[in-house]
Amino acid sequence: MVLQAYKLAENPKTMLPVMINMDGYILTHGMESVEVSSQELVDKFLPSYNPPYKLDVDNPVSMGLLGDPTVYLETRYAIQKTLEDVVGIVPKIGKEFESHFGRSGLDLVEAYQLDDAKIVIVAMGSVCGTIKDFIDQARSQGEKIGLLRIITYRPFPQATVSELLKGKKTVAVLDKAISLGCEGPLYTEIRSLISGEKLRACGFIAGLGGRDITMGTIKKMVDLSKRKESRCQFLDVNESLLQEEFSL
Repeated sequence: MVLQAYKLAENPKTMLPVMINMDGYILTHGMESVEVSSQELVDKFLPSYNPPYKLDVDNPVSMGLLGDPTVYLETRYAIQKTLEDVVGIVPKIGKEFESHFGRSGLDLVEAYQLDDAKIVIVAMGSVCGTIKDFIDQARSQGEKIGLLRIITYRPFPQATVSELLKGKKTVAVLDKAISLGCEGPLYTEIRSLISGEKLRACGFIAGLGGRDITMGTIKKMVDLSKRKESRCQFLDVNESLLQEEFSL
């Protein structure tokens, strides 16, 4: 198992570790049109399905066993090294997918109106559609705002993100999650990359539990990021509810 994790298969599309995330309620309880490619086209792109570990009465194996201290460290090391390799593999497979299917494939990040942006919003997931609409509106009024959408969170594309943020003035990181007692997890990643840089980094929390993130929410975030640096600023908090229910 350690060796399998340490070295990707000859065709990485058969072994590529993938973490799939989806916005709860926003996407899981919604409906949309989906473009499904033909089976013939898919078969030409992917190798034949042959999982290395499966339930097979002729070749029984044990799966899901606890790794004790004699092997656990090496297992984690092997997975970490594999994920480090994945950073370089993801964009290549994305380009192959785009060439084969004629539509955009997987990538590490998406840069939207980023080249001349004075303020960069960093975010993940479905909220990025609303952010793009906000940016288009702001730019029509002469405000230079851009979006850096993180697509691949693990492994985190540190070098790519650092390069895209180089020379920027202000970064507003929008998290739809909170690491309680600390700050938003995406903000933590971004902050660690820009340590020592002359760059204002502001962390914001919004949309928890599926609450709507509106154009007004994003405007409030941008306005606050212009004034001062913050690491864990909650947006759209219902103060009266706090007083009534939580005695704060």
